[in-house]
Amino acid sequence: MSKAERRRGSAEDVLSHLPFVRWGDKGKREFWCVKPTGEWIADCAIGNAYAEWMLLSVPASELPRLLGWIVENMISGGQHDGVVVGFMNTVGRAAAKGRTPLAGVDPPAGSAKAVAPSTEARP
Repeated sequence: MSKAERRRGSAEDVLSHLPFVRWGDKGKREFWCVKPTGEWIADCAIGNAYAEWMLLSVPASELPRLLGWIVENMISGGQHDGVVVGFMNTVGRAAAKGRTPLAGVDPPAGSAKAVAPSTEARP
C-alpha cells in the first residue's frame, strides 16, 4: 500500500466519523449536512460540539483543507444559523488560542506577526 493510499484511508476514517459529513445523492461528498433545530441556543451548542469534534479528530495536516470545504458548503448552501455561528465561533476561538495546524508555521513576510514590533512611542 502506498503512502498516499494509507493517508487517504486515514482521512476516510476520520471523515466517516464526523456527523456533519456525508456522501450526497449524486455521489459527491457533502461537508456540511446539518439541519438546524430552530432553537438558537441549542443550534449554537450543536455547532460548537461539531467544531470541537473536528478540531480534536482531524489530523492537523488535513484541517485547513477540510475547513475550506466545510465553509464552501456552508456558503453554497446559503446556511447562516445557530449551528454555523456556533461552529465558526469555536473554530475562531481555537485559532485565536493557537490550536490550529498553522500555529507552528512561520507567518508570511509582511504579515502582522512577521513584522517586528516598533520600539517607538505611538501617538
